[in-house]
Amino acid sequence: MKAILLVGSPKEKNKSASWIIGDFLLKALTLNGAETKTSKLASFLDSKTGAKELIDAINLSDIIIFSSPLYADTPPTVVIQAMDIIKENKKNITSDKKIFVISNGSFPEASQNSTAIRIYRQFAKGMDFCWLGGFAIGMGPMLCRWRSLEIFGLLHAIKKAVLITAIAFIHNNYVPRAAEQLMAKTIIPKKIYLLLMRTKFACIAK
Repeated sequence: MKAILLVGSPKEKNKSASWIIGDFLLKALTLNGAETKTSKLASFLDSKTGAKELIDAINLSDIIIFSSPLYADTPPTVVIQAMDIIKENKKNITSDKKIFVISNGSFPEASQNSTAIRIYRQFAKGMDFCWLGGFAIGMGPMLCRWRSLEIFGLLHAIKKAVLITAIAFIHNNYVPRAAEQLMAKTIIPKKIYLLLMRTKFACIAK
């Protein structure tokens, strides 16, 4: 099984929740015998040959994983542009592709990602891709503090969700609803998160 992670975040790898959670899923897949590859969507769009390279990368993969931040209730522009390219080249894409998405927002509630998840799902339907499911994640910025969260044992639900998902992929199954629910759990209490975010933005303002 071959999986490709398409990252829609403009940030650097170690500063992006999209990179961090996507990379963790790929590592779990690799440990279970899958071949994996990661590409930044912007790299395809910035190149004259990018459209062909994107389609070629998809054709070499069994599972397509989009991992992106939430922008105003939708996937980022770079993801929408990539979807347009893929849709325009539908006839050039081999069949039996599967799709899974990871959408992370800065809102405390994972449910804020619901509209974006529906957009991804509608795209999958239009492409005749098999929809495997999607992770809706709240408090996305907290994932950039992965090491600190790990020290305090606050990543148990996320790690369990990723492992369940990797095993489901390997066995050609849909991602269990239980895994999506685990991923949607708040990482820290909402009040503490909001306080941290207010402090962060106050520092930026100064």
